[in-house]
Amino acid sequence: GRLRGILRRFGCAFRCDPQVEALLRAAARDRENLAQRLGAEVPSPTASPPGLARPLTPFQQRDIDQLAAMRHGANFSVPGAGKTSVTYALHALEREAGRVDKMLVVGPLSAFSAWEEESGATLAEPLTVGRWDSHGGRTDVTLLNYQRLRSEFGAVAAWMGRHSVHLVVDEAHRAKRGLRG
Repeated sequence: GRLRGILRRFGCAFRCDPQVEALLRAAARDRENLAQRLGAEVPSPTASPPGLARPLTPFQQRDIDQLAAMRHGANFSVPGAGKTSVTYALHALEREAGRVDKMLVVGPLSAFSAWEEESGATLAEPLTVGRWDSHGGRTDVTLLNYQRLRSEFGAVAAWMGRHSVHLVVDEAHRAKRGLRG
């Protein structure tokens, strides 16, 4: 809405792909939701994630409550806070709701073992976890490092177009250089 108004003022017409338009609308809803949530005192709790192998700590449940209320979110908790477990629990909620069918974790190779181990430690029925190969992600959770993403970008984008993907960027600070990094 706002961008179109600016472009109209300068006499520019603007049309975008329906998928891009849907993403822009979702981003606007996220912005409004975030503004409301930042003003709220306490988030309303979400349903408990299904099929957990161990209980969540109050801090982890708080994080899930916040993240579940947004279409896009980030968790910058301190090391050892259980961000991987929170992500698996959130993914279980999203799968149960039918919003996703796959998870793609883009991160450094050094983080892969945590993703492989935490599926069984967090979920009573662990998800299949595997690394990206030349045929794409055939498991519930696919691990892909930043270096490989650069050379496989087209294949990854096509695979994501065929699935409802929960995208996780682990060690996100490493992604700030984009395809050059």
